[in-house]
Amino acid sequence: MGKTTMVKRFLAAYPQVIFHRESNVYQVTYLHVEMPSDGKSVKGLAHGILAELDRLIPNAS
Repeated sequence: MGKTTMVKRFLAAYPQVIFHRESNVYQVTYLHVEMPSDGKSVKGLAHGILAELDRLIPNAS
């Protein structure tokens, strides 16, 4: 079993996002983002992080 598969299985046991009703706040417990194909693009990595957060948190904009 590969490292990525092992980490994904471990993290699947936890909720990725928790909504705290009393303070109306979302808590992201972990974030899985694939690295850009060139492995160097900071802009590509930042875009990947923001896209994943947009996917996880409803009405974030």
